[in-house]
Amino acid sequence: MSGVSRAFRVLAAGALLALLGALPVAAADPVPATVTITVPDAPIACRVETEVSALVLDAGGATIAGVAVTWSLMPVASSQDSVVEGETATGSQGVATTMVWIDCIPGLRTLNATAGEVTASVDLTIAAAGMPETSTEPPDAEVSEGMTPLAVAIVAAAAFAGLALFGLRTTRAR
Repeated sequence: MSGVSRAFRVLAAGALLALLGALPVAAADPVPATVTITVPDAPIACRVETEVSALVLDAGGATIAGVAVTWSLMPVASSQDSVVEGETATGSQGVATTMVWIDCIPGLRTLNATAGEVTASVDLTIAAAGMPETSTEPPDAEVSEGMTPLAVAIVAAAAFAGLALFGLRTTRAR
């Protein structure tokens, strides 16, 4: 083998390696490994849009941008319970957000966030503030300590008038 042909082969092999090294290598898209849902401190106010978020990480713990997150709420206790946007995407920090609207019906709701094959769930506690009183129990008939003197006088006068009318009625009946 001549020195020229050997040099030519070495140069050709080097050029081929340089060419292969310059080609872009397509890296596999990161796959969601964990989803963590964040909600405001409990309880969540009813009949108010409340922001919730999901953090999506790969197996190495790095955030993943551009991943679709599908949101769901179960059980739906009212036709008013809803996730405002059922699907959102993670931003540059790996966080996707949406809003939830919960009606003022007591009971547990579970919020789910799914990214790829991974689903996270969190139970929502609903504040009952603002709910109308729906008790069927009669109000207490006891006189409270804070009864005003006028109210006492009216009650006493009504009782006296009732007794007086009853007395007149029984007198006439004789």
